[in-house]
Amino acid sequence: MSRILLAIDSLEKGGAQKNIVILANKLLAKNHDVSILTLDNKDNDFYSLNRNLKRFSLDSKIKSKNYFQAIYNNLKRIYKIFIILKKVSPTTIISFINTTNVILIISNFFFKKNIIISERNSFSLQKLPMVWQVLRNITYNYATAITCNSIDSFKDLKTKFQNKKIVYIQNFISSPKILKLKKKKILLAIGRLHKQKRFDKLINDFKRFIQSNTHSGFKLVILGSGPEENNLRKMISPNLSKKIIMPGKVNSQKYYNEASIFILSSDYEGMPNVLLEAMSYSLPIIIYKANSEIRRFLKHEISALILDENKKNNNLANILKNFEINSNKFIKLGKKAKKNFDIIDNERIYEKWNKIIKSK
Repeated sequence: MSRILLAIDSLEKGGAQKNIVILANKLLAKNHDVSILTLDNKDNDFYSLNRNLKRFSLDSKIKSKNYFQAIYNNLKRIYKIFIILKKVSPTTIISFINTTNVILIISNFFFKKNIIISERNSFSLQKLPMVWQVLRNITYNYATAITCNSIDSFKDLKTKFQNKKIVYIQNFISSPKILKLKKKKILLAIGRLHKQKRFDKLINDFKRFIQSNTHSGFKLVILGSGPEENNLRKMISPNLSKKIIMPGKVNSQKYYNEASIFILSSDYEGMPNVLLEAMSYSLPIIIYKANSEIRRFLKHEISALILDENKKNNNLANILKNFEINSNKFIKLGKKAKKNFDIIDNERIYEKWNKIIKSK
């Protein structure tokens, strides 16, 4: 039996967070001694944890006011993690998300434990502050293995860290919770309200559709919270407040069941959990930009509509107009996406994790 410490910035609602909780539960089920550490306060947890999990939180996810305070705060985090590592004495550390990875690797310098880090976004396209970029480039060389959840990131990591063990492991999936709710004309988007997700572009595109189709029953619903929330809300004029709705950080289950279409408007992604969830609910899917990983699961005009593959005719307004004329075509896309989802096997994904944990 191994002692495994899993680390992440927080357990707020998110794809990386969901995956680390599923991994923790899988490891517990296989009789490992599992602890989970977050930089954030555990009172902010969205996901419920198995009572057999040991839980540590630094309560140190605070925004630094200046460069010197940032150095102090991160040194404080490293010291706290050092104390926890000394107490837990894990045989393996698994860390998710780039900045948390850097902090865990530095904290592990004195212990030299087996440490597996995981990139959960596009390695090359996600922009980090320069200091974190430099630290990542240095510290990742001290990881036992680096995992990622997309083919593009796998290739980029292989190029950047040629002497390291790089492993591609796709996201875990969870079964959909089907509710017997009537379908509504809802265009659903879910994600952290961050510039990467391009909800600003989505709102503008939807506004253009509404302006030329005033009698359409479609509503745009964007679920999530984040730094761009105020800016996005300012884009929604009072007369559109019933057409463009932002409920905040809420349970998405009801919306998946009621929505007619799911849309991913991001500039870049790794492999977003929300996309897999939309596939599990047989939702027709629109994607603004697809990477190699997304195209492994979804093909344009077969199981999704990918706008950057046909920019001339494929714009949101045209797609929504077509849906109102022939919704059956879209329903077929959703069914095909669901078939692709059903092929994914959580046990095979776990076995990949288990193989890395066992290897030194």
